[in-house]
Amino acid sequence: GKLDGFASLGYYGADGFREHAQQREFRLTSNVGYRLANGIENRTFLTATRSSSELPGNLTRAQLQTNPEQANPGNRGTALDSRRDTKLLRLANKSVARVSEHSTTEVAVYVARKQLDHPIFQVLLQDNYDYGLSLRLINTAPLAGHANRLVLGINPSYGLTRGDSFVNIPNSRAIGTRTDAYRQAASNFVAYGENQFGLTERLTLVAGAQAFAAARNNRDDFVGAGQTNGSYQREYLGFAPKLGVLYAVDRGVQVFGNVAGNFEPPSFGEGPQVIAGGPLKAQRGVTAEIGTRGERDGLSWDLSLYRAELRDELLSVQTPVGGNQTSGVTVNAGRTVHQGIEAAVAVKPLAWATIRLNGLYNDFALEDDAAFGNNTLPGIPDVLLRSEWRADIGQQFVALTTETADKTFIDFANT
Repeated sequence: GKLDGFASLGYYGADGFREHAQQREFRLTSNVGYRLANGIENRTFLTATRSSSELPGNLTRAQLQTNPEQANPGNRGTALDSRRDTKLLRLANKSVARVSEHSTTEVAVYVARKQLDHPIFQVLLQDNYDYGLSLRLINTAPLAGHANRLVLGINPSYGLTRGDSFVNIPNSRAIGTRTDAYRQAASNFVAYGENQFGLTERLTLVAGAQAFAAARNNRDDFVGAGQTNGSYQREYLGFAPKLGVLYAVDRGVQVFGNVAGNFEPPSFGEGPQVIAGGPLKAQRGVTAEIGTRGERDGLSWDLSLYRAELRDELLSVQTPVGGNQTSGVTVNAGRTVHQGIEAAVAVKPLAWATIRLNGLYNDFALEDDAAFGNNTLPGIPDVLLRSEWRADIGQQFVALTTETADKTFIDFANT
């Protein structure tokens, strides 16, 4: 009737082919919904996970050639017992109210707590709380005799993390001397609006914008001998407009194009770093995209060509520390370009057979960088292809999936 619910309890386990590489996870996912009077629906969500992961660590080339199944000697349980264990509890509630024939209001709230126990060269402990609210108003009343859909909303959120670090004593589960203590508070406020106006039955014009306000407050509660106080407080403001067009060739085929801005402030892991000219800036950019999607006679497709021009992109540059170890230092790149093709096609040659092909072409590069010119950004393959060949047999199916990718550079010098 008016009440419905769902609950799922899952377990995942993997031993890994290397020593000290065991993973275990328990996950509870559940929700319960109720339809109230006057067109109001409410749903409550509860998620809980507990995850444990052993970390085998990096190997040198010589270690890899001698025994690729070994763990880094310092990572084993007989040494530092490197691992990453987490607990997560999340509660959320969403209400949808149909105010009138053309007007709907959506309200959602959530709270989550995550705990981290992360022994590596130090024992890192974190207790994290996240709170958020989402309010969205949707109005589909016609405008000047044309179809119209207006969406207005706000998304405020707040996160608080208390962290502690201690010396990891080898061959012992005991915690050593304190090395750090901090309190990090992050607040974000996003206000947005979008209007879709049906100029004709087939042609829709889209205009929208988002405004951002973000704050990062890091309080250093432990300043050891010879250390500097790492406390800081920073604020970031941004604005990102969007314009788009959508054309329905027929009921199953669409052609679209849009231009949109984007904005991303530094995270706490990046924020403390200060580069020449001051602290890190927020990343900003503009993305243009054209494409088509549709389905016809057993054939479906989704094709998009895009180009994003970014300023002050947040990039992690690896710098040698000693031996073969590296340390990531985040910098603002001057200008970068992300452009490429996203393509997907699915075909049913027979009623029981489906072939799916997905492909990405990525051209991500620096633009006139003082040190690296127009080099390719590392970590992203030029081409990534996936396929699925599937046969449905009654309520069962058998599928073969494949994935292949180009080699990718691992440094900005493209060596």
